[in-house]
Amino acid sequence: MNNLIRSELLKQRTVRLPLLAVAAAAIAGALTAIAIITTAGHAGNPPLDRHSLTQLVHGPFAIVAGAALLLGILSTAGEFRHQTITSTLLVAPRRGRLLTAKVLVHAGLGAGLALVACAVNLAVSIPWLSSHDVPLAGPTDVARVVAGSVAAAALFGASGAGLGALLANQTTAVTVSLVWLLAVEGLVVNITSTPTLHDRLPGGALGVIARGAGEGAHTPLWAAAGCAVAYAGALVAAGTRRLIDRDVT
Repeated sequence: MNNLIRSELLKQRTVRLPLLAVAAAAIAGALTAIAIITTAGHAGNPPLDRHSLTQLVHGPFAIVAGAALLLGILSTAGEFRHQTITSTLLVAPRRGRLLTAKVLVHAGLGAGLALVACAVNLAVSIPWLSSHDVPLAGPTDVARVVAGSVAAAALFGASGAGLGALLANQTTAVTVSLVWLLAVEGLVVNITSTPTLHDRLPGGALGVIARGAGEGAHTPLWAAAGCAVAYAGALVAAGTRRLIDRDVT
């Protein structure tokens, strides 16, 4: 397993996309901080207050989550797209272990992207808020949001790897995931007229984790975490089963 993980890490270091994702996470962290602070108190936006710092830290999460999901999908579905899956399986014929290594690496990569975005965001936000005499949220509150963002981004990366293995087509996998997150979950909530249901769907549960079950959460953190881990585990299990049964010759 260690050799498979090292091999996957080597693949990620030899292509540009992960490095671009890290740069995008850093830029997103800075730009979201600038955008939220400069628009606070204008055009109907709430003014800066003690809760602003935690909101700022959570700001770049959507971009980070999308990047982690995309990298996870491309790591597995990309093997089929570029027809490298056969040579990969010749070197690592135990398909379940191969996908496990990809899942672990991309969970770590997702967590790393979240850490970068949060670090840059805090580096911009704290001095700016302090210069405007805005009281800062306590370290515990900030740490809860940072930890939640890291955990949720890791689950997005792992889910992407599982979904890519399940569908084996990167365009389809990206389309399905975006349609689900951007449209289907909201439609389900509207049809059922149950707002609390959103926090138990994949995207909503991960959002609760990323906020550290902060404001607006209708679901306890432990319940959202259980749902999110179950969804990610189901995707990885289904992807593993499909990869094992798939004819790649």
